[in-house]
Amino acid sequence: MAKKSPPSAIIRAQLLEKTRDFAVEAGWNASALNRAATALNLSAGELRLAAPDGIDTLLLAWADESDEQTRAIMHQADLATMKIREKVTFGVRTRIEALGPHRKSAGRAAHALAAPWRAPLGAKILWNAADTIWAALGDTSTDSNWYTKRMTLSGVLASTLNVWLSEEDEQLAWKRLDDRIENVMQFEKLKIDARKFTDRLPDPLDLLKLVPRRPF
Repeated sequence: MAKKSPPSAIIRAQLLEKTRDFAVEAGWNASALNRAATALNLSAGELRLAAPDGIDTLLLAWADESDEQTRAIMHQADLATMKIREKVTFGVRTRIEALGPHRKSAGRAAHALAAPWRAPLGAKILWNAADTIWAALGDTSTDSNWYTKRMTLSGVLASTLNVWLSEEDEQLAWKRLDDRIENVMQFEKLKIDARKFTDRLPDPLDLLKLVPRRPF
């Protein structure tokens, strides 16, 4: 039997849909939220239950919804035939294209998330998106690499999304994406080359054994 969503989650989904529409003109603010609640005939109690943190609750809910769509699409894709660069590109494009039906509202959401007091929320949304992509790609790293991958991809996502939202031609966004991933790949190659070089260097402790002892 499928697990039923709690009433608050159902109302939140409805509230998100309405607010997303009102936010195109009003922006992601209390005005859009209240207009959406009025359109749904929600009581003050229902509104607090569905969106305890107001607009922030809905911004995160939209991001979670987009992450879930990305996860589903990536799980259905034939990733095994792709190179790692193609996989990451596909993941980023899929995540951004999930916003496609509500592009103008997404632009308004980005503006709201740019507010200084929402910096932690914006960072969380980017991190979750990056984690969703890496998890769908089967990333199994457990060391500092786990954090590095997600931090790097968060930057790629932010840069690409900024172009996607600001340019009429979305191909410019995919060009930016290709360029950013190329930069990352070159950086990773440099790290590997540097590691190979340092691995060939003698152990410093062995070098100390060659230093003549003092005669006293």
